[in-house]
Amino acid sequence: MKYLNDGKKAFNEKDYDKAIDLYLKAIDNKEYEACFLLGLIYITGYCVEKNIDKGLEFLFLGDKHDEKQCISSLGDYYYNGKYLNKDLAKAKSYYDRAAKLLEPHAIGMLGLFLFNEEKYSEAIEYFKSGSLYYDTNSMYYMAKCAYNGLGMDKDYILAFGLYQKLYEYDSTNIEIRKILADSYFNGYGINQDFIKAKELYEMLDDDDSIFNLGLIYKNHLKEYEKALECFKKVKNEKSQFEQALMLYNGLGIEENKNDAYFKFYACAASKYIYAYPFVGDSYYYGYGVKKDYNEAIKWYKFALDNNIPNQYINIASAYMKLKKYNETINYLNNEADSINKYKLLAEAYVKLKKYDLAYNSYLKAKDLGDIYSIYELYKLTKKGKGIKKNKELANKLYLEYLMYSNKE
Repeated sequence: MKYLNDGKKAFNEKDYDKAIDLYLKAIDNKEYEACFLLGLIYITGYCVEKNIDKGLEFLFLGDKHDEKQCISSLGDYYYNGKYLNKDLAKAKSYYDRAAKLLEPHAIGMLGLFLFNEEKYSEAIEYFKSGSLYYDTNSMYYMAKCAYNGLGMDKDYILAFGLYQKLYEYDSTNIEIRKILADSYFNGYGINQDFIKAKELYEMLDDDDSIFNLGLIYKNHLKEYEKALECFKKVKNEKSQFEQALMLYNGLGIEENKNDAYFKFYACAASKYIYAYPFVGDSYYYGYGVKKDYNEAIKWYKFALDNNIPNQYINIASAYMKLKKYNETINYLNNEADSINKYKLLAEAYVKLKKYDLAYNSYLKAKDLGDIYSIYELYKLTKKGKGIKKNKELANKLYLEYLMYSNKE
């Protein structure tokens, strides 16, 4: 390999005429990798006048002598229709020959044929082999399969490792940068790291990246003004919703629940389901609109139908305001255990004069740590409602209430 290696040395030293002369001598000496190098030089016009035909002649000469890089390159030109007429059957044939000579790129391209036919599990075997030889194409599609669960169970750890390696090779690749940012943001294949996610999102300008950057500023860095700037750049319902939330809670902007209603309603009208309960709250409390418990119930039920949590208690609370106590109880019975659930249940039972059930509900709220339920138990015990009148127990409950309330 004397001529070939000397030619490479000359080329690296930018003595291009000498390199070309040595590559020609290498071919005469049956060192056919020189065919690939000369083919590339003339096709790209690097250090010589560009000459596609001459470059192809060298590649076909290498092909004739089973030089794997020449064969693989010709496969690319048939695949892409660049310099040669597009012919996928010929491309596949060339890749198959080069793959048998263990040319990594060709192995990956055979996998790509299968991938495009949605034969993912078969494609993966080629991508695995190509990845072992650090073929970036194989690594990319192997990562894609692992990340999306194509032909295999989702494997975010494998995908992250491959995408990270690819990013080291080419840090300008926007798609890979975004996947890495999303991985750090969501904890896919790596521990969540919002600082690293932020650094990557800041180099991207698509709506999802800007939106997630806003979430990082809002929820993790508490830099509300920067968060608001990000959300304002994105023109969709979820970004409008985040702006409404910030207005509603006074984050990065003066609190204005009345104006927030209009933003929530606009989102809800566009079927952004997470806005439904906030429209319900606006009608319940009279934010930006006249109080209307029936309208609140309507929006809470829309939220419930879309599996938004905590809606049973919202609906029950509105029915309580309408003095529909049985409806209140029916919805609360579907709600998960909580202090608010049992306190509201107790209030409804009191209104229905079902004091034994009210007493039991206050007991459950007390067991969950609610101090004020102790006071309600004291009143019921003192009056003998829901339990036999018991002055001693009533006094004990009152003292317990005083003790806990003073601690607060």
